[in-house]
Amino acid sequence: MTNPKRIRAKFQCNTITQTMGGRHREIQGEQKYVPEPVYTIEMAPVYESDAGKNAENKKFWDASPSGKLELQCVLKEVIEHFEVGKYYYLDIVEAPEDATKL
Repeated sequence: MTNPKRIRAKFQCNTITQTMGGRHREIQGEQKYVPEPVYTIEMAPVYESDAGKNAENKKFWDASPSGKLELQCVLKEVIEHFEVGKYYYLDIVEAPEDATKL
């Protein structure tokens, strides 16, 4: 994979929510269910009313007028990088089957 193709999308963060979930963790040699917060980010592509704000948004709207990204994460430090209402680029690049080839 010498020159991977990249697709770029422009999304807006619409919501960030926190719920309680949990994971099984090994504690003193035993698997135990540990409750912990789960953060969910919901994003959508720039939409038509955003397209009138600038030429870049119009280009993205013309290419991808609909969609949704929902990401769940248990790491609060990751969620702190996102803010509701802000725009983010999403770069999509095919991942090699064997990541050691990178």
